[in-house]
Amino acid sequence: MQRKFLEFIDVLRDANVTISTDEVLALFQALPHVPADDKTIFRQALKTSLIKDYTDIPVFDRCFTQFFEGISGVITDVDDLEALRKNSAITSEQIKDIENRLDDFIESLGENLIFEKNPQEIFALFIEELQESASSGGSGMAIFQTSRSRVRTQYGQGEEGQEGDDLGELKTILIRMIDQKMKKRKVGREIREREEYLLNKYIYQLKPDEVKEMRELVRRFGQKLKNRISLRKKRVKHGGIDIKRTFRSSLEFGGIPFKIFFKDKKIDRPQLVVLCDVSGSVNQYTRFMLLLTHTLQSLFSKVRTFAFISNLVEITDRFMEMDPERAINTIFHDTDFTFGWGSNYGRSFDQFMENFSDSLNSKTTVLILGDARNNNQDPGINSFIRISEKARNVFWLNPEKKHLWNWSDSIASLYIPYCREMKEVNNFLDLSKFIDKLFLDYTS
Repeated sequence: MQRKFLEFIDVLRDANVTISTDEVLALFQALPHVPADDKTIFRQALKTSLIKDYTDIPVFDRCFTQFFEGISGVITDVDDLEALRKNSAITSEQIKDIENRLDDFIESLGENLIFEKNPQEIFALFIEELQESASSGGSGMAIFQTSRSRVRTQYGQGEEGQEGDDLGELKTILIRMIDQKMKKRKVGREIREREEYLLNKYIYQLKPDEVKEMRELVRRFGQKLKNRISLRKKRVKHGGIDIKRTFRSSLEFGGIPFKIFFKDKKIDRPQLVVLCDVSGSVNQYTRFMLLLTHTLQSLFSKVRTFAFISNLVEITDRFMEMDPERAINTIFHDTDFTFGWGSNYGRSFDQFMENFSDSLNSKTTVLILGDARNNNQDPGINSFIRISEKARNVFWLNPEKKHLWNWSDSIASLYIPYCREMKEVNNFLDLSKFIDKLFLDYTS
């Protein structure tokens, strides 16, 4: 059982769940007090002992389900071995020995072999190791050799069919067991690879079923990003050494500064204004960005969010009252939201400066999400210049590839001189790297 728990811990680590030695020890201290026949309590005991970051709970649940429940066949194979023992010359001790050897062998394999070889190839490598063990004086092939000799004694030299049946059945069962063990070992890595695939995939290429997965991923990785930024801010909060306080405290130790005191840096939380184009061409991209912004909201002192297609409306209150997905969906029922057809950046910038310019100051970062395709209308460049002058920074996240920025009705080049940066951001990892960079700017 201890081996099984260690295998499960390896699966969680493969899935990018951080588990320390202390957490492993806590699990083994708790297990004697956990009823193994109560699945709910058993699952909760593992979760409580091993998971310290609540954002890892969905990954734990998936790993647990697939490792302990989702991959069937292992118990059946053990039962098959026991049945084979009763109907042949193989003893219980030999079955236990072969199971232990198989576990040790798979555990000793490098990750490349486990993930690249099929069960038949792993079985062949296992037999090779047993043969080498036998040739060097070990008992590795004992189960096969003993089975062969006892079958011949029991049935006579002419009963080769019974021997072949027993050994063939044993081989089939062992290959099945290897297959099950390899599937369990791959659970964590497959989860991690699936997440990496989705996080690197262009947002506008996501399929409907992938969009559902991505919503949960954005929440999870957004929270991890938030935790990382908070920790970094805490670390850089210390300024230079506070000489007066350090020397004052050292007087009780004869002038020896046993404790060093630092001056605290005042780190302002940035204010954020988000302007989102939610037209059809960038709708999916904007939804994920707004979901991430909502997750990170507590890192900002103030967040105001605006959405536009042809007209601009403020949606800050909606995000305070409901989850981002519902908030975005309610926008399209606003009769003041659309006018005419297609995105109109110029009118939206003009409306922002006319009605919401009070949201800008020297601490404000303006984040614009959109493809800068203005449908050959007035770009509102004067209003955009005033936005740039009043705000601390203007960043434009453009989901289109850079070589398309000035193609057709794109007018990205008109806005670029007044942005601190216009950045191509078309997958979630690009998005999270940008947010990380944004907060580095405020803590450096």
